[in-house]
Amino acid sequence: MNRLTFKTGTMCTLIGPPGCGKSTFAAQWPESWRVSLDFYRKLAADTETDQSATPVAVQIQDLLLDARLARGLTFSELTDRPDS
Repeated sequence: MNRLTFKTGTMCTLIGPPGCGKSTFAAQWPESWRVSLDFYRKLAADTETDQSATPVAVQIQDLLLDARLARGLTFSELTDRPDS
């Protein structure tokens, strides 16, 4: 598989249902580039599936995205597609 390349300051958002390969695909880039609500929910509630932790996870995500964008750093964001 050819690896994608991104210019400095690029944001790549991976959206899809759980288990579709977002995290696997993103694993080809450094961990510090990956911004994930699941990870921040796990930090806040000891499980990535506790949706009640989402507001806190979003606050963490926003702080990190702002910091990385201000520095022109490349990052990817991983998120599940909301259920309809």
